[in-house]
Amino acid sequence: MKHLYICGALLALLLLNYCPCLAQHSSTKLGLVLDLGTTPGAKLAYGLSPHVTLKAGYNWLGVNLNRSLDISDESVNVKGKINLSTVNVSVDYHPFAQSAFRVFGGVGYTLGAKAHLTAQPNQGYVYGDTELTPEQLGSMSFEADYSGQVVPFAGIGIGRALPRKRFSVGLELGTYYTQAPKVHLSGTNLFTPMAGQQAIVQKNMEDWRFWPVLNINLAFKLL
Repeated sequence: MKHLYICGALLALLLLNYCPCLAQHSSTKLGLVLDLGTTPGAKLAYGLSPHVTLKAGYNWLGVNLNRSLDISDESVNVKGKINLSTVNVSVDYHPFAQSAFRVFGGVGYTLGAKAHLTAQPNQGYVYGDTELTPEQLGSMSFEADYSGQVVPFAGIGIGRALPRKRFSVGLELGTYYTQAPKVHLSGTNLFTPMAGQQAIVQKNMEDWRFWPVLNINLAFKLL
């Protein structure tokens, strides 16, 4: 995550130094912003003043995982999904009317926000005269659920949601602050006892409360 923030900060400096057109005051009142990054989505933006812009939007992210990993010299197939679906409202504040720099903050609601992983050995196991297939060994499933939460977020950015011309590009860097996820841990066959570790894993994830925001913003003038 540290590398994401460092790259974002460097890109922000480049935009600030080489895109002076972003800093010009805009008379645009209504715009559309498309976010590409860790929280992709779309927002409608309305200008309240040269310093303040109100935004409302929807973010959606879906990632599928299916790969083999070597864990303790054992080949394990890991399948999973990460889904994020939120609605949100936020405010951009430009401290300087002629500058593209902004700070932003808002609140969102997670309609759906889950990470689900299932792991199963790729190979069987031989114990004495007994050989167990991967299916007989079983599998382990893990789920972290952030759904149904009110989540504040804040950050900084370069670029305006209401461009002076018809289109502009910006960058934002920040984070969501969530509640601790609800954890579900289960297993089949030889992995059935893993369910007994659920409370321990839940406690260990109490501090998993941050979701990074690193987006390129494509802003379009509507009115």
